[in-house]
Amino acid sequence: MNEPNEPVFNRVLVIGAGAAGLHAAADLAAGGWCTRIGLLNRDGERARRLEAALHTSEMVIEVHYEPGKIAQPPKRVKLDQYHIGYEAVEDRWDTIVLAIPSDEYKAAIKALPLHRMNGLRTIMLLSPGIGSCLLVRSAAGMQRDRLQIISLSTYYAASRLHPDPARPETVIVKGVKKKVTAGAVGPGHIPLKRLQAFIESLKLECAIADHALDAEARSITTYVHPAFFIHTFSLQEIFYSGGTGLLNPCINYFRKVRLCRSRFAIWCFCGRK
Repeated sequence: MNEPNEPVFNRVLVIGAGAAGLHAAADLAAGGWCTRIGLLNRDGERARRLEAALHTSEMVIEVHYEPGKIAQPPKRVKLDQYHIGYEAVEDRWDTIVLAIPSDEYKAAIKALPLHRMNGLRTIMLLSPGIGSCLLVRSAAGMQRDRLQIISLSTYYAASRLHPDPARPETVIVKGVKKKVTAGAVGPGHIPLKRLQAFIESLKLECAIADHALDAEARSITTYVHPAFFIHTFSLQEIFYSGGTGLLNPCINYFRKVRLCRSRFAIWCFCGRK
């Protein structure tokens, strides 16, 4: 495991206070992989409940592992800072971890005051879709050239918040992936070999891709239920008989086959008469 006095990520702000965000924050801080850990959540009822819980726990978050599935001791980590909303984010973070749905990346980057975050060097995408790295670079505008964008193929675990609403600062990890892939685009502020060491310290394999896009393309989620197939337009093109979708020739073919079979059945029946 990496020595606490040799942090990989330096000062880290995790954006997203769901199960994945809390889990990632705990993993980064627990092994000394960063010198400072902060958490940011968009304003809302849950953000306020988490703020109250952190006040009670003295900024401590907890990660527990489901018994019988993961043989790891619980983690208790103290946050250095908790933000509600993007307006008050200061220039004190070297690394940002986006632990939010990939369709919220652009809005998050646009909301961050990147123009005054001069120390920011790296943005890591915890669970991106294909092309998320390019989307984030584009959203960063004039700041894009100084930023390294790291993409993981997928969030490396399966987790949920504690079922007790009074414990929003506690996460239960149900399982850990066997392997993830990491890739980057932009300046190499964080060597991927160091990132690989962090991920492998969590007891899973980490492969290094040549580009962030290569890592994003290795997410099985993309191929199991991709958003572009669920879209109304796509579904209409695929299944609507008047469309130009790839399945339409097959559908028309089977319709013709069914019609021929019906006519053949009628001919046979009439011929026997």
